Amino acid sequence: MLSRDRDQVDILIAPRERPYNNGSQKLLFDANMAQLAGYAVIVDGPSDICAGVESCCGHIYHKGLLRRSFSKKALEVVEVPHPDDLLLHLLASIDPPLIHWTIKIFSAQFWRQDDLVCLTEGELRNTSGCILSVDLQNRSAVIAISSDGKLPAQYSSPILHLQRMYRRGDWVKVFAGSDRGTEGCVVDQSGERVTLSIHRHGEITEVCLPCTFFQVRATDLE
Repeated sequence: MLSRDRDQVDILIAPRERPYNNGSQKLLFDANMAQLAGYAVIVDGPSDICAGVESCCGHIYHKGLLRRSFSKKALEVVEVPHPDDLLLHLLASIDPPLIHWTIKIFSAQFWRQDDLVCLTEGELRNTSGCILSVDLQNRSAVIAISSDGKLPAQYSSPILHLQRMYRRGDWVKVFAGSDRGTEGCVVDQSGERVTLSIHRHGEITEVCLPCTFFQVRATDLE
């Protein structure tokens, strides 16, 4: 959502069609392609250039996404949308922190007891632990942390401060993006990127994707 004026709400959506291409594939609007096809693209002022706001054929685009106005009564708030519904917003760099937070909350609903996570914020940053429980309503999780041979200590953390970790050899399934449904074996993990070894076209191929797009338990996704 961009703005609200009484009962009207301006939102950004993926354009189903572009003036220069009537195909059904959802892609961001590209001003250069529109101009090459003979369409006029209007930018109102310098501030709009920085914001990526352009007009073409009576439509307004914001960083390639279509800007539309709807009645507030016609809209329903989706607290945790599927990551596939946010891919173009992520590509357009629309509020990256919010997109990142939303995708992580979606992923966390698949976290289970004993899954490995790493703290990314606070005094225990870079400390790993195993999940004991996940509270999606309060956006938090309790993990068990072991140190110096002592009994594990319980620690409560916001989900946003946890990064799901995968062990080499874990068998995972991709639940979002162009490789959705693909299964493979974890080869390596570096930060928020995981490298998978998968069978594709009769060959073993390595692909690197965001680790929030993977889950170890394929049965959870059926």
